[in-house]
Amino acid sequence: MTGTLFDDICSKARAFAGVTPEREKVLHDLVPAVLPHLDVVTNHFYTHLQNIPRAAPLLEGRLPTLRRAHRAALEDMFRSAYDAAYVGRLYRIGQAHVRAHLPIEFMVGGSTTVAESLVPVVVDLCDGDAGRERIAYEAVNAALGFGLMVMLESYQISNLLEVQAGSTHGPGPS
Repeated sequence: MTGTLFDDICSKARAFAGVTPEREKVLHDLVPAVLPHLDVVTNHFYTHLQNIPRAAPLLEGRLPTLRRAHRAALEDMFRSAYDAAYVGRLYRIGQAHVRAHLPIEFMVGGSTTVAESLVPVVVDLCDGDAGRERIAYEAVNAALGFGLMVMLESYQISNLLEVQAGSTHGPGPS
């Protein structure tokens, strides 16, 4: 994919998700405090997925690798510049979900599962300061929305390319 495509996706995702330079700074400022909690968020995510019968076969034998990749993606969400390079990394995640024949609703549900455990962690780090909690929540919400938008766009494009190439085993209807 060209840098122009990633630049276009980045601009659109930033605008729709509300990623601003101020919110990026909030995410970057949270790095030292949030990093120790990302394993808990990842564990919650995969515990939840293991309880979904349709997900279990997709996870079988792959959990250690998937956990490491998920943890790294969460850290990337807090450390990254929200630019074309970051879009490229998220885009590859969407492509991987297509290659794994993961139904699209797993990406949406997965995002809400991450928010379910990540938002309370971030809010708790604000020590009861309602203003900081709101600002931190807005930054995390924007980051999660940005990531989901990029991955869904990638998923849609990659799935269409797979169908055009004649694959009969793509994600298809769920």
